Amino acid sequence: MGFPSENLEGVYRNHIDEVIRFLELKHKDHYKVYNLCSERHYDPAKFNNRVATYPFDDHNAPPFELIRPFCDDLDSFLKEDGKNVAFIHCKAGKGRTGVMICAYLLHNGHFKESTDALKFYGDARTRNAKGVTIPSQRRYVLYYNHLLRNKLKYTRTMVLLKCFKISPPPFYQNTTCSKHIDYPERMLFQFWFNTFFVSQEALAKEIHEDEPTLKTFDFGKGLRYFEIGKEHLDKAHKDNKDKIFPADFKIRVIYAEVGFEMASRSPLPLKSSTPEVTIKKSHSMDSIEDELGSSQNNDTQMLSPGETPGSTSLPRRVSNPGLKSAHKKTRSMDWSGPNCFNERNYSQEEEDNISDSDTEEEWNKEGMLSVPQTTYV
Repeated sequence: MGFPSENLEGVYRNHIDEVIRFLELKHKDHYKVYNLCSERHYDPAKFNNRVATYPFDDHNAPPFELIRPFCDDLDSFLKEDGKNVAFIHCKAGKGRTGVMICAYLLHNGHFKESTDALKFYGDARTRNAKGVTIPSQRRYVLYYNHLLRNKLKYTRTMVLLKCFKISPPPFYQNTTCSKHIDYPERMLFQFWFNTFFVSQEALAKEIHEDEPTLKTFDFGKGLRYFEIGKEHLDKAHKDNKDKIFPADFKIRVIYAEVGFEMASRSPLPLKSSTPEVTIKKSHSMDSIEDELGSSQNNDTQMLSPGETPGSTSLPRRVSNPGLKSAHKKTRSMDWSGPNCFNERNYSQEEEDNISDSDTEEEWNKEGMLSVPQTTYV
């Protein structure tokens, strides 16, 4: 369901008073509400403290360590009593909600294939079968199924990102492509991946999921790499007519895995500096340039080079306890890169299909929200 709202927002969303009345009338003492929003909250007392919060940000994948506790919590509650009913929501009740519901459908064995879970949710939630459409969000559903299928033990894993290469360069106007590529101030693309699933520990004899980050290859000299095409990149995947991204557009990410023992002997500070990233104009991917830093966090967000972090890429951890973040986020490592995405190439209907928010304007406004957050996990 959508966010239980008040005032004017309650006119076009689920008004919180109506939600409470319905739950108390139809499912009294047998309901629990799960709030997935990181940007907003309400008083749990309005729902008789039957609220659990598993927050992550709109348009983003959840921290992977959030998925299993959510599934365990939900499974435990539903099994307590056959009358128990769970109500799960984010803002619009589509993207983030779909990720966690699909993960649970795999968790409880209702589906064995992640594609079947995603299709079931899309058919049930929407009229056009477009439920979870953001590639990074779908990726984390596939990650969770890969973990369950291969009975893997998830551990925090650190890798050193050595280089990532774009080939061929995106199409753009009013810009000269020389040694460096400068883009207008619009986000080009972003994508999330989890470092555990590109490590040797997550390797499986057979990869059942259609997920490029699970298919890593040896690069030599202790390095590995994976390649990811535009259909797996957030925002870039909407360019069906190849107006910005060529059909064969892809990114190669080259990295070195760091053993747990080394990571424990040489801990990194809570907040690492964001490296400056330069993308070379090149169709070759044979050289490695140490232009990227390292992260001790598993959930890594790759942004197009030169972008100033916005509402979807604010720091998720504050190193100085005396400083408060205006937009509280969960763990991540953010990469800076250019913003270049001509939204005029896409209709509002397409934007709504991939977003919890109603409009691009609301997407941008979310970075300005500042509300206290309480987690009941």
